[in-house]
Parts: sequence; structure tokens; C-alpha cells
Amino acid sequence: MSDQFKEETGLPKFILALFVIQFAFFIFYGLSKSNDKSIIYFSIGFFALGIFLAFVRLRVEINEERIKYRFFPFFNKSIDWNEIKDVEIVKISALSDFLGWGIRFSRKYGWSYITNSEYGLSIKKNNERRIILSIRNKDKLIKFFNKNNCRNLPALKQS
Repeated sequence: MSDQFKEETGLPKFILALFVIQFAFFIFYGLSKSNDKSIIYFSIGFFALGIFLAFVRLRVEINEERIKYRFFPFFNKSIDWNEIKDVEIVKISALSDFLGWGIRFSRKYGWSYITNSEYGLSIKKNNERRIILSIRNKDKLIKFFNKNNCRNLPALKQS
């Protein structure tokens, strides 16, 4: 393989905006109720969670040896090609297929790492377990697989 596919995606920006709006609402509500300080502490924690979610990133790197993915700040994992039975690019919807973004489990797709994208790389391992990695640039991934197709890569399907 002459090169590798790299991509990094994050959670949708409207999630951060929603947290900021809720933070402002809770602060103003908490300040109007000066005897109740717990609402202010709650809103600060809620805002911190929103900031944390703004930095969540999924980085996918695919090369001749393996598929590596890092869901920052949680973990770094890789799957060697000899552990993979099948790969497929699938159209996904974060809300209808997974009920949101982040690390999700679906009976249909298995463990899924969902960010702001319409497509996912569905990986079926030899032990029949499935994983979905969100992919924003489907065409670049297809081009990568077509250009670098060699004997140790499973056939790429598209649905």
C-alpha cells in the first residue's frame, strides 16, 4: 500500500450551542433565585460537560496493516486486517440508528463510534462482532480502497 487514509471528525457543533444556551438559562435562573446556589453549581458542571464534548474527536487511520481509531480522550484501538472478515461503507443516521452521538451500541451495527457524519465504515470481524466508525469523506475512502486494493484487504462493499 502506498499511502494511508486519515480522517478526524467531531461531534456536531449544535450540541455545544445547546449546552451554552442551557448554561445561560440556568445561570440567569440561578441568579434570580439568590437563595438557591445548587442551580449555579449544576449549571457550571453542565457547561463543563459541554466544553468536554466540544473536544471529543474520532480519528481513523487505515493502512496496509490495520485500521486504527482513536476516540479522544477515551481510548486508542486498532484492528489488524487478518482479524477482519468484511468491510462496508454504510449510510447512517446518528439519531434514528443510534439515538445520538458518541460511543453507542446497536443490535444491527454493534459497537459504534458516531460523530458528525452521514457514513460509517462497517467492520465485521472474524468473530462476527461488528464495529462502525463514522466517516465524513466517503469518496476519499472509496478512492483509497480502490487505489490500494491488495490481497490482504477484504472486498469493499457499498450500501
